[in-house]
Amino acid sequence: MFRDLKLIRVVPSHGRDYRSKEAALRDWYRNHDFTIVWGHQSGRQINRTEANQLGLEVQIRYWRNQRLTEVIQPDGGDHSEE
Repeated sequence: MFRDLKLIRVVPSHGRDYRSKEAALRDWYRNHDFTIVWGHQSGRQINRTEANQLGLEVQIRYWRNQRLTEVIQPDGGDHSEE
C-alpha cells in the first residue's frame, strides 16, 4: 500500500530556509537539493530531476517548516528562470 503513495514532503537541505513560497519553488525548479521528511525514503536527499524520474508528487515545507506549498506534480513544466 505505501509503495503506491507518490506524495513526499521535503525541506530545504544544507541549512536553507525560505520566507516565501516563491523562493522555495524557485530553488526547487533550479534543481537544488531538498531532504525528504515524509513519505518513501524519508531522510534521503532529492531534487526535482530525481522526483520527476520517480514520478513523485512533492510538497515543500518552508518558513521554519511551518508552511507547505501546493502539491507539485511530476514534470510540472519548465519554470526555470532565464
